[in-house]
Amino acid sequence: MKLLSLFFALLFLSVQICADDKSDVARYFQQGFEKSLEMDWPGAIENYDKVLGIDPKHVRAHILRGDARMRMNDNQGAMVDYDKALELFPGYSVGYARRAALKNKLKDNDGAMSDYNKALLLDPDNAEIYLAKGHLFQQMKEKEKAMRNFNKAIQLEPGEPAGYCYRAGLKTGQKDYSGALADFNKAVGMAPDAAYIYVSRAYVKIMLRDLEGAMEDYNKALELDPRFAQVYEGRAQLEELLGDDTGAMADYNKSIEIYPYDGSAYSRRGRLHYDLGNPREAVKDLKKSVELLPPDTARFLVNRGIITYEEGNLEKAIADFDKAMEMEPRDPSPYLYKSMILRKVGKIKEAKAALAAYKFEDEAFPEPPVWKRLRETLGKEDK
Repeated sequence: MKLLSLFFALLFLSVQICADDKSDVARYFQQGFEKSLEMDWPGAIENYDKVLGIDPKHVRAHILRGDARMRMNDNQGAMVDYDKALELFPGYSVGYARRAALKNKLKDNDGAMSDYNKALLLDPDNAEIYLAKGHLFQQMKEKEKAMRNFNKAIQLEPGEPAGYCYRAGLKTGQKDYSGALADFNKAVGMAPDAAYIYVSRAYVKIMLRDLEGAMEDYNKALELDPRFAQVYEGRAQLEELLGDDTGAMADYNKSIEIYPYDGSAYSRRGRLHYDLGNPREAVKDLKKSVELLPPDTARFLVNRGIITYEEGNLEKAIADFDKAMEMEPRDPSPYLYKSMILRKVGKIKEAKAALAAYKFEDEAFPEPPVWKRLRETLGKEDK
């Protein structure tokens, strides 16, 4: 009888422990999910670690920890999580879609396309996967295939704004700014409380030289979501265009305060410091940016070029600017900073030639005040 009583006592205890474990898993998972929504990636990872410590077969925790790791540029760790999720649940279309996004980030276009196709075999009416696949085609410069995928997503979900936003992005890349604006306007009509749409529309308005309308869109986005870091960064760029460097610096500061993992914000704030004659502060920010930015980008090379010059190596700095021009010939920044640095070392004619190699009249984007100031200064110094 005592043995039977002991058996039931142990059984009750094991059931209670199991229930407690399930309760802990649910709590940690919810906390991790909330941290993900807040873009607190280290906090999210900490909670998903706890979930997986109790239940290593929790597929969604692997997926979401993979997402957080990818955001933290721990690409290897993210791949391990996505692979594990698909090992546990081979029929999970979301797993293939998320792994495809990581492969896309790692420039494995074939692998990404294969995973998107697997996801669509499992879930052929998933508009989000068509959007992601279309975005990959867009990156691969296959614009017609990208447009077909975006149109398919809109056909599947005509009342959802995302398809119109992706298609507007493609039209923006094709310099069809009026067409892009029409799509963004449709998206705003469907989701008037979605801050991200106003942010994207603001850029198109800038390209159409509607700077007042762009500022209204940035302000509306911040009214809807005051913690949206990228909006502060976008508004800061517009403030620079309008000559409000003080407002721009304040907005870059706010963007970084909210989300300190964005190499782009450090890049732009560092360059503004440099434009304003604060090389020490600029180098601090630019060093942080090159830690966070992909190394195979023109932005990375320009930032490294500025750092390299300030550390005393003009030749390597110029080489970085020239390589950035090869990679992105329509990005004005390598021309600007090459010119700026050549002026610093007294090579005025070379500085003028570097600046003149880029013509803003060929682009919709307005000429920034820093560009105009440098051009006027070089004109005076070359007399």
